[in-house]
Amino acid sequence: MLMCFVSRGNVMAAQGEYISLPPTTVATNGQPLEKLFQQRRSVRTFSKAPLSLAELGQLLWAAQGITHPKGLRTSPSAGALYPLELYVVTGKVEGLPPAVYRY
Repeated sequence: MLMCFVSRGNVMAAQGEYISLPPTTVATNGQPLEKLFQQRRSVRTFSKAPLSLAELGQLLWAAQGITHPKGLRTSPSAGALYPLELYVVTGKVEGLPPAVYRY
């Protein structure tokens, strides 16, 4: 189970240790982003397979990843203040113990 709340920065375990995530990629498979948004659908049945650390990293980056050296992110923020924080409650992520992490 994975629940995202909202943040910034690196993934940090409750004990304050940092966990490196694999590099992210933005793949549209050659399709315009608008078409991908039109094709997007919600799913109500979920896989029991665990997420990989790379998949988790991609999800976190898409939600709040840094896209510019000045600290701009994938989500908008008035005045680039980014007052939100992203917290992840993990259950089944390969190579990551179940816990609450701050991104």
